[in-house]
Amino acid sequence: MEIFLDAAMNKILVSVVVATVHYPNLFIQVVKMMILVVVIFAICWLPVHIYFLLGRSYSDVLYSHPNAREIYMAVFWLGMSNSMYNPFIYCWLNDRFRRGFRKALRWLPCFKWAPGERVDSQRPATLSGTYNTSLGMKLMRNGSDITATVDESMLQNTL
Repeated sequence: MEIFLDAAMNKILVSVVVATVHYPNLFIQVVKMMILVVVIFAICWLPVHIYFLLGRSYSDVLYSHPNAREIYMAVFWLGMSNSMYNPFIYCWLNDRFRRGFRKALRWLPCFKWAPGERVDSQRPATLSGTYNTSLGMKLMRNGSDITATVDESMLQNTL
């Protein structure tokens, strides 16, 4: 099991290295989008956790407050509203998601969709396999061999 996990982690790490080298702007854009999603998640759910932490320490004051139900509903609503913000973030920062959204809603008059327009963009190709050579690690991407400059000792040191 441990060998399988090591091989899977090495393959994931090599995929990230290859994607970063060949598509640096795409990688940076995805990282920015994920940071924004995590920050909004923290902003939305932090009041809920603060409410319950205060409830454990000061339950007599917090729960006997005349607006305790309203406070609870407000922080609970804020936490649950986190799911609503993700599609807006994806649409704002991801061109492929935006095109797919427009295609799904093309029947509405406010969304224009050209018949020849495609949803899928030029994405990084997926790795179909890896194998070791004396030069390092060799990758197969869409049937063609690519020699990576990443050597196995570097992969094991980073994990």
